[in-house]
Amino acid sequence: MARGRVSLAVGAGISRAEFWGKHIAAREVSGVTIAQYCRDHGISCASFQWWKSELKRRKIPVVFAEVRMPLATNVVEGAIEVVVGGNRVVRVHSGFDEATLARVLAVVERCGC
Repeated sequence: MARGRVSLAVGAGISRAEFWGKHIAAREVSGVTIAQYCRDHGISCASFQWWKSELKRRKIPVVFAEVRMPLATNVVEGAIEVVVGGNRVVRVHSGFDEATLARVLAVVERCGC
C-alpha cells in the first residue's frame, strides 16, 4: 500500500459519507493538495470536492485524531513497526506490555486513524 494511502471501500461496512469523510480527514493530515491526494489515492477530485461541501452542508464533522510523537533518534534492533493509516507508525519494542498495545490499537481503530 502506498505511503499515506487510506484503505477504504464503500460497502465494506462504511457508508459513502463515512468513506469520503475519512478521505477528507486523511487529506487534511497529509498536508498535500486535494488534487495530489486524489491522484495518489485514485479518487475523483470532483467527487472529493462535492463530498467535502456536502458534509459541511450536512454539518457532519470530519473527525481525525492527531498524535504527536518525538522523532526516533535511533532504530532499535528487534522492534516491530505497525503501520496505521499508511503514514502513522506504532513501534513496539521487545518486552512490550500486551494490554497497553491492545488499548493503543483499539483507540487508533476507533478513531479511524
